[in-house]
Amino acid sequence: MHKKVFIIGNGFDLDLGMNTRYSDFAKSEEWPFKTSVLGLGNYLRRKANIEKWFDLEQELLKYAMNASPSQIDADKLSFKGLSEKLTQYIKKEEQKEFNDNSAASQVLHAIIKNGYFESIYSFNYTNLHQIAYKLGIQHYFNYEHVHGSVKDNTIILGIEEKTDVKSGYEYMYKTFSPHYESHSIQYDMQEADEVVFFGHSLGHNDYHYFKAFFQSQCLEGMKRDEGKRITFFTYDNNSRIEILKQLRSMNEKKTDLLFNLNQMEFICTNDGGGKKLVAFLERMENDSVDGDFRKLESLDSYIH
Repeated sequence: MHKKVFIIGNGFDLDLGMNTRYSDFAKSEEWPFKTSVLGLGNYLRRKANIEKWFDLEQELLKYAMNASPSQIDADKLSFKGLSEKLTQYIKKEEQKEFNDNSAASQVLHAIIKNGYFESIYSFNYTNLHQIAYKLGIQHYFNYEHVHGSVKDNTIILGIEEKTDVKSGYEYMYKTFSPHYESHSIQYDMQEADEVVFFGHSLGHNDYHYFKAFFQSQCLEGMKRDEGKRITFFTYDNNSRIEILKQLRSMNEKKTDLLFNLNQMEFICTNDGGGKKLVAFLERMENDSVDGDFRKLESLDSYIH
C-alpha cells in the first residue's frame, strides 16, 4: 500500500520565513485593537500587551466563556473585523521572499515529487499553491485547507466547541462558520501507511482531529502491518517535548507504545535537520512513484 498523508501547521510557514504567529499579528499595523476600551477589543488589547506567547484563539475562548450579554452586538462586529484584519495581515506575509534552503522548502519539494502523498492538509491560512510556485515547484498537487484560506477570504478563526460559551457567542465556534466544510483527514490518517507532520503542535484547538488516530496506533495486540511510519518536523527539542506531552495526553500515557508499535521519528529544523533530514529526503526519492517505476524497469531488464 502506498497511501501517504502530509499535514502542515504554522511551523511550516514560520520555517519559510513568514511571521504568522498570532503574537506577530498583534504587533502589526493590521491589529485592530490598539486603542479599544470596551468588550472583546479591550480584552484582546490588554492580553496581547501582557502575554509573551499570545494565543488568540485561546483568549477568544476565555472571553466567550465569561462575556457580558451587554457586549454581544459590539463583540460580533469586533470579531468580524478581527477576521478581516487577520486576512489582510496574512496576505501581506505571503508576499515575502521565502527561504529556499529551509527544511520546509526541501520537504515540500520532496513530498510533491514523491507522488504518493495524495492527501495533503493545511491548517494554515496561506495559499500552498502560491508558496509552491514561489519555491519553484512545477508539479501540480491537490490539497485542502482545514480552517479556510486567505486566497478566497474564507479563513475560519475561532474556538472549538467542547467548552460551553455564554449564550450569544456561539458564532465563535469554528463549526458555526459559514466557511466550515467536511474533511476526510481522520479517515485518510487511518488508511495511510505513512503520516508526515510539519510544524503542527497538535494543540488544543486541533486536538480532536488527531486523538482517535493516535489512540488507535498504541493498542496492545496490534499486528505488525497495522503500524505506521509517523514523522514529526518540529523546531527544536522544546517543541518536540511539547508534542510528546500532547501525545501522552491523547493516548492515555501510552507514548512508549506509539514508538514501539510504529516507526516514530522527530526531526528538529533549528539546526537544519541534520542527518535525519538528509535520510528523509533520500527515502522520499527512493520510495517515490518514479523510484518504484525505475525499480520495476531494472527488475524487468534483469529477468529478460
